Amino acid sequence: MDYRSSALTSRSLQRTPWIILGCISLIILLLYVLLQCIPPLLPAVIDEFQISYFAGGFLYAIPILMVTLFTFPLGIVSDRIGSTKALGLGAALVVLFSLLRATSQSFFSLAFYTAMLGLGVSLYFPNLPKTVREHFPPHLIGRVTGLYTAAIPFGSGLGISLSKPLLALTGGWRGVIAILSLIAIPLIAVGWIVMKRSKTKISIESPLPSLEQPGVREESRCTGGAGDHFFRPIVLCGVLLALLNFAFFITLGWLPTYLAGAGWSPVSAGAATSLISFVEVAAILLVPHLSHRAGSGNRIIMMSFLLISICALAIWFKPSLAWVVAPVFGITFGGAFVLLLAFPAQFASKEKVGRAAGAILAIGYLGGLVGPPLAGYLKDITGSFFSTFIVMAGSGIIAALLSTRFPHGRSFDKDDGFARIRHSGENPGPRDL
Repeated sequence: MDYRSSALTSRSLQRTPWIILGCISLIILLLYVLLQCIPPLLPAVIDEFQISYFAGGFLYAIPILMVTLFTFPLGIVSDRIGSTKALGLGAALVVLFSLLRATSQSFFSLAFYTAMLGLGVSLYFPNLPKTVREHFPPHLIGRVTGLYTAAIPFGSGLGISLSKPLLALTGGWRGVIAILSLIAIPLIAVGWIVMKRSKTKISIESPLPSLEQPGVREESRCTGGAGDHFFRPIVLCGVLLALLNFAFFITLGWLPTYLAGAGWSPVSAGAATSLISFVEVAAILLVPHLSHRAGSGNRIIMMSFLLISICALAIWFKPSLAWVVAPVFGITFGGAFVLLLAFPAQFASKEKVGRAAGAILAIGYLGGLVGPPLAGYLKDITGSFFSTFIVMAGSGIIAALLSTRFPHGRSFDKDDGFARIRHSGENPGPRDL
């Protein structure tokens, strides 16, 4: 009887991390449905409140502003209060203020509720790599990151694709937001309750084997203070994420409007845009595996940015190529995103995962903050999106060049800062990045 009880307990412990992964994936999927239902609704919001395209782009970017401002300090807070409480509080803020958006009677109130929704995202997002770090062994971190990250584009695709049919059904953008929020609230509540009750922490003491363990030797060590070692790779990772988000949020935010202006029906424009997000799901699941086999994600990141530049020019040159370009956008956005997002969970020490993820996200979402308003402003002053696609192409080339400097095969060591390590007899590159 004792043996059977022990075996059951062992199997339960093995299942627990996957239950938690399923819960956080469900919640983040629903959060992104609520975030990304906005782009197809922007023309209706712009018409009702008589605002400029710049203001419409800023409305879409407000949650990104909050992520930029608050992910780092909230990452530190989450390191102190624990990931479960932070995840629950963050999700609660998102669904509450998402529902309140439907009551907005002015652009100011809509912007305020959207900002508070963004605050909830800022609290939720940095805890994803922290939760993975707490519950999964190092060799699974890249793939597990891919699994929960896949929920982001899937939720985005659902939000974009559902908005137009719901708009036709309800007759107004408020009805769309209200229906999606009311569906999300009970599902998120159930997901968080299950996650909380399944909270059996499996402690993993280091993201990669420490330098003192047998079979691992120091190859080289950077000069300078530990703070310098800690922040240099974080800044570079954040800058690459910023350039990726710059192109990503411009594309998702304004592609429906651009295609509609080129003669597409609103439903077809939304479907083509949502295809980007659905293809991202496959890319996010497959790219960590490809990176694992290649031993380094640098080349994948570089090629992704080059393809983004090519796609931006192609869709400007011929809007009818959107059905071809959209899947390529999905592959490139998803592949580069999951590799960059996995960086803090894989290479930061356990005590610094929350703040490392917060810092990378804070820098990385500056691109998403700047992109949509800039595209709207260029549309206001030029009457077209031509300049936007040119800027997107240029930013992709710059990012491709910077990606050659992206660190790999390295780990943040708690005491010694940023050190290169190598497993004896193995490829010196990381196994999942």
